[in-house]
Amino acid sequence: MLNPASSTSASCLDPSPENLYYPPKRGDYTYFETPPYLLGESPKVSLARAADASMLSYARFAQQRMVLADLQGILAAAGYPSVQPIGDCFVDAANTGRGYFASNDSHALLAFRGTEADNNNDKVADAEIDRTPEAGALVHSGFKRYLDLVWPEVTQYVAGYRANHPNQNISITGHSLGGALATLAFTRLNDPASSLITFGCPRVGNPTYCNVISAAARTRRVRVRASFNIRSCSSGRYCIFASPSRCSEAQARSSFRNSK
Repeated sequence: MLNPASSTSASCLDPSPENLYYPPKRGDYTYFETPPYLLGESPKVSLARAADASMLSYARFAQQRMVLADLQGILAAAGYPSVQPIGDCFVDAANTGRGYFASNDSHALLAFRGTEADNNNDKVADAEIDRTPEAGALVHSGFKRYLDLVWPEVTQYVAGYRANHPNQNISITGHSLGGALATLAFTRLNDPASSLITFGCPRVGNPTYCNVISAAARTRRVRVRASFNIRSCSSGRYCIFASPSRCSEAQARSSFRNSK
């Protein structure tokens, strides 16, 4: 949440271009004020945690780039002592997917960064709208390329965690471009103990890929709450979508009815 002790944040951020396009300045915001992960927790708690994880994946204090120690410190304070950056996480003008994998003995976060306002390579990837095969469907080639470049890291970190934590939840999340990468990672990993929460996710794939996502949701006995489009299951896993693959609202409702 915004830090009330900060003279620059007060109760809300100034309506400046910097605050529109970048995360809050150092000291203006406190990450992860949600309680530690608990099986069966409220979907709104999961949503709030994922929102912080997604914003933190930009690894910035406004326009200032974080260093590894900054990222590790924020996540350690939130109860995630193991932090592994993904891609060129602290490099300007990087040309791959970026993010981090953070974990403890009960929970893990796999967070992907979205499009950065000052990174033209991200914008190029966003504009690569040709479709390419994925999961028996067709998906956005730019998003797939960005994930492919870091996929060996992702699978290494997930496999390493799963070796000693076979059933703990892994929350996969991201905003914008990061939401697209999170969606692709979710279907690739096909991990029954994982969850997907995205924010402002663009169109990822064709209707067949939408069906892939819907099928994953059906296995989790989903239900939808309010306008958040929160889908949760009794085992404590969540699928919360800001439109996975941009399925229509009617399709989403149909998937919900068929899953009950």
